[in-house]
Amino acid sequence: MHISFERTDEETPLGTVLLSHGYAEHSGRYVHLRSALTRAGYDVAFYDHAGHGTSEGPRARVDVGTLIRDFGDARRTTLAHARTPDLFLFGHSMGGRSAAASTILDPSRLRGTVLSAPARRPLPHVAPAHARMLAPLARLCPGLIVAQGASDMAVSPLSRDPEVQRAFDADPLTYKGGVPILTGATMVLQGDEVLKRAARLTTPTLVMHGSGDLMVDLRGSRDFVRAARGAHPD
Repeated sequence: MHISFERTDEETPLGTVLLSHGYAEHSGRYVHLRSALTRAGYDVAFYDHAGHGTSEGPRARVDVGTLIRDFGDARRTTLAHARTPDLFLFGHSMGGRSAAASTILDPSRLRGTVLSAPARRPLPHVAPAHARMLAPLARLCPGLIVAQGASDMAVSPLSRDPEVQRAFDADPLTYKGGVPILTGATMVLQGDEVLKRAARLTTPTLVMHGSGDLMVDLRGSRDFVRAARGAHPD
């Protein structure tokens, strides 16, 4: 895993943000966000998940539980090179699930977490019980395609702006194929684990999720926020 840094020109940064990208994409698609953060006074750390972008591994074929552990390693590496004593976490979609899980599992040295459309309940909906039944097959045939990718859908699930889909399709580092069973099954199972543990959340967390999302069920984010607020009403 290679962690890259972009640092603000400020002598003392307001904070350090570790960025976690979504499924089938890569950290290079967050240039605008990274630039906005550094201009605002923040250092930014980022990397490509296994099987994504410039990282090694079969394209988009991942065990999401392994990605969560990788994110923990990324946190430790980032802190070892950061100019601040703690971190902010930012995660989008699949990366949002990793950031949420990591925040719950280890809240130490975190100032806050931002989750953008975190993939707790991917669409089309698959019940966790069904995903659990598919787990042995996912281990045996991890590359078996079980769902369409964004590039094959009649209506783009990425954005209502057609330019966003065209940019995705033209990007040589994005994955345009269907969803492998290992990725899909573990995404559902790990999302369910995060929801079960939402009440353990103690780090200040902002969740943002559009009501027109075609890739991730908004109700998963609402259930996560409801459980976290219920455990910490103040």
